[in-house]
Amino acid sequence: RLLTPPASALDPLRFDRGADAVLARARQLIAAMVDSLPLLGDEPHDDGSIAERLWPRLTEQPPDRQHLQPLDAALVHRPRAVYVGPRPAT
Repeated sequence: RLLTPPASALDPLRFDRGADAVLARARQLIAAMVDSLPLLGDEPHDDGSIAERLWPRLTEQPPDRQHLQPLDAALVHRPRAVYVGPRPAT
């Protein structure tokens, strides 16, 4: 909760609701949230997948394909369509 407002405020394209911009910001925000978690294991590579970056924040065990593959599958969500219409009134 503490990471999202500053990250959003610093984004010069925060009002761009195009699908590409929304997906790019979502990827950046998810990566920032994962990277903000405390490490339990060894420091992951910065260019790794979200699963590879999340794994050492969940356990001290070294990552291996047997564990990373199901974690990666659990993290993947591929919606059929992305809604980028107006926000509902609050």
